[in-house]
Amino acid sequence: MLKHYTITALFVWLAFQSIAQPGNCRTAADENQARYLEQTRQERQTYDALAAAARNGNNSITWVPIQIHDCVPSPGSLNGALDDYTLWQWLNDLNETFLPYNVQFYECGYIDRFANQALYAFDASEEPSLAAYDVPNVINIYYFNAVTDGSAVYCGYSYLPPSQDRIILSKSVSCSLDSDVLLHEMGHYLSLYHTHGKTGGQLTDELVDGSNCSTAGDDVCDTPADPNLYSVYNCTYSNTTLRDVNNQLYQPDPSNLMSYAPYNCRNRFTPGQMNRMVYSVHYDRNYLTGCAHPGGCETVIADFPYVEDFENGTGHWYPTESDLFELLPMQLNAGPTPTAGTGPAAAFSGSGYMYAESSNDLNAYDRYFVLNSPCFDLRRLNAPELRFALHAEGATPAYIFLQYSVDGGFTWKGDPTFLWVGQGNQGPAWQQTAVDLTDFSGAPYTQFRFVVNMAQGELADVALDSIAIADTQPDGCTLDLVSYVRDAVCYGDSSGQISVDLLGAFVPPVVFSWSNGATDPAVSGLAPGVYTLTVTDGNRCSVTGNFVISEPPVLQLSLSASDESGPGQSDGLVSATVSGGRPPYAFYWSNGATSAVLSSLNAGLYSVTVTDAGGCAKVASVLVSAQGVSCEGVYRNFPYAHGFESGLGWFEQETVFDNKNWTQRSGSTPTGNTGPSSAYEGARYRYLEASVSHNAPLPVAMLKIKKCLDFSRLTNPVFEFYYHMYGAQMGSLLVEISLDNENSWQTIWSRTGNQGNQWHKASIDLSAFKYAPFKIRVTGIGGPGGLSDIALDAYYFGESGGNSYRPASVGPVASTETAPELVLYPNPATEELNVGLPDGKAYRSLEIFDQNGRLHRTIDPQDMENRTLTIELNGLAPGTYFLRLISDGGAEVRRFVKMK
Repeated sequence: MLKHYTITALFVWLAFQSIAQPGNCRTAADENQARYLEQTRQERQTYDALAAAARNGNNSITWVPIQIHDCVPSPGSLNGALDDYTLWQWLNDLNETFLPYNVQFYECGYIDRFANQALYAFDASEEPSLAAYDVPNVINIYYFNAVTDGSAVYCGYSYLPPSQDRIILSKSVSCSLDSDVLLHEMGHYLSLYHTHGKTGGQLTDELVDGSNCSTAGDDVCDTPADPNLYSVYNCTYSNTTLRDVNNQLYQPDPSNLMSYAPYNCRNRFTPGQMNRMVYSVHYDRNYLTGCAHPGGCETVIADFPYVEDFENGTGHWYPTESDLFELLPMQLNAGPTPTAGTGPAAAFSGSGYMYAESSNDLNAYDRYFVLNSPCFDLRRLNAPELRFALHAEGATPAYIFLQYSVDGGFTWKGDPTFLWVGQGNQGPAWQQTAVDLTDFSGAPYTQFRFVVNMAQGELADVALDSIAIADTQPDGCTLDLVSYVRDAVCYGDSSGQISVDLLGAFVPPVVFSWSNGATDPAVSGLAPGVYTLTVTDGNRCSVTGNFVISEPPVLQLSLSASDESGPGQSDGLVSATVSGGRPPYAFYWSNGATSAVLSSLNAGLYSVTVTDAGGCAKVASVLVSAQGVSCEGVYRNFPYAHGFESGLGWFEQETVFDNKNWTQRSGSTPTGNTGPSSAYEGARYRYLEASVSHNAPLPVAMLKIKKCLDFSRLTNPVFEFYYHMYGAQMGSLLVEISLDNENSWQTIWSRTGNQGNQWHKASIDLSAFKYAPFKIRVTGIGGPGGLSDIALDAYYFGESGGNSYRPASVGPVASTETAPELVLYPNPATEELNVGLPDGKAYRSLEIFDQNGRLHRTIDPQDMENRTLTIELNGLAPGTYFLRLISDGGAEVRRFVKMK
């Protein structure tokens, strides 16, 4: 019988694995797919595939049809064709991956080997031609000699849902050496993004600490942030410099099948990825019913003892054969085999037996013979056992394997899970062998097969006879429990798990009764304690077990610090002391360090996450101050709020470390599809104009506090402001803090990427800094194009909860600072300088001097009545200047820079 539709693995597959980098995958989500996946993101992230499989019953398999299409260059040619075994092996790997989730894939029929010289070297532009070969409502998997898109070469691609049902794969030797390319593209078809994110050409937006994992990167939280895995050596990520916006080193997983790690490294999906794919099977792709399931278990034997001695043909046993590699049929025989010096002279019992004829296809180096059993329902057997008679005499060595399947013959377990292995010359007599099947006593669909592997030579006939299955303990209630207990991971949590398997000759229905009221064989979310389970079957046989969930000691963390001896001395020290939990401990500091003690530190806030061996975490922070810091002035009168209606308030433009200014604006920014349409409150706001000339550096604008902040009088000080980050090329916004009078800066808050077309409120807790005067800087960094305008409005310093800028727009809050300040912008300036004048003063003059004290301009007081004026800088040479404002309260001086 030719069983091309059965997905199977025949023996140990020692696949040569490439150590080269995989070719790029062409798969990318289009706008419709990205929108659909975002709309269903939460459902995918909360779906528990294993729990769903348990609810539906372990024997309720969802079958998914596929059709393999193999393009060959000419009719009847097998040159360049993939052989059945290789394809079966890859599909077997696919099924073994999904079997725990009760999802299996089956072929609709024979492999469709179609001849088309034009498509043999396939280009993506030719895909419309494939409609003639597609089978509707089936996953159509195409193999071509090469896959390209113009000049770009790919190992394959597929489509995320919703989409057409095609997976395109290359037979290039650099792509098709094992199943990982098929699994990778099937992952895309079942809604997985690459681990490096939703777009291929940009650095992932997922943070290393995982804080945005549900909406960034691949939307899967148990895959670490992946910056695109090219820096891999011996399957270990080797880039020690690439960091995220929080300055944390990336630690991606080179073993993940959805990464761009080398082929020989990729071998697994995470549970989160499996949940997402199984969800896709049940909800995105539930229309895949294009061909009938072939029924792997067409015959199920449940009456025992069972014996097949081949006296009346092959019974329900059948051989497997193939035209494309040396898989030959076993034969029914009576009497001696044709070749002398090998094979039995007669059957073990009766007259008939099955055998592999070693003189078949003598020129082949490796030959395989397969004999498949029917399906057996072993659930009523207490201790089932398989017995068979084997004859293996001859000078040419042969190997015999016994494999099993629990899904109707669609997935076969190979090395190292062979039930039995025999090899070599066994002599002229029949040998009887017994194999314990107790592990299968609860399985309703168990199937077996014998695989004979021969090298060259004709003295290696192998025969089988009298195959029997019986119960070695047929009487009484012999139920037993096998359990898996997982203790609570962390002290005080409810993460314990208990799962049990019922062994013995149980009769459905089976009732599970736990002391906490649960009725499933697996219970989770358990607090520490003792749990009792009673299991009763349909014959009222029962078994009881007690299980203990324990917990580790509480994880404790304390930090100590030594201050920096002076600004810029870099001699601060921080030490972490840990106890409890489950040693060893891992340390992950905010500056990227991983040891318990940090030295040579600048002033700053240092946070550490300590994780024990069970994954329990403790977080703490400590402040390292700089001794001898002197501030030119201090703000300590709070609250203070400013809305950018006039000037910058307590902030000033940075003049050294940026290349742009925060520009005052009302209404929309000049560039469409980025920036706000109006201020958050009032009429004006400040924004970073992202449009720059070609090849110019990214635009950077900084606002820094003019004096130190002293929050020692406050209980819960905060810095709050409203920001707008809308645009397809959006960059980053950072809030930084300096404890050493601007000698060094540390990021305490950040946002990166498009945040949508609305204002957002940022609220930053500054309690950790309340006893050390410090400065704050707000830095905007534009993206790689003009669609990245960033805007700020309505900032506030004071107690948490005291901010008058509410989501419903209100008027600006008056500043409590006693001395309103003179403001200049932009600074540096080119053609014009805007001057914001404080209210409440009578002005006498405004003067501009150069660095040598020469007077260049005098402004008439009548021009200053509106409190805002623009000064033309024509005639001033590039350089540094000083603006002096004289009022009835004295003189104020500000520096500005005139640029070309």
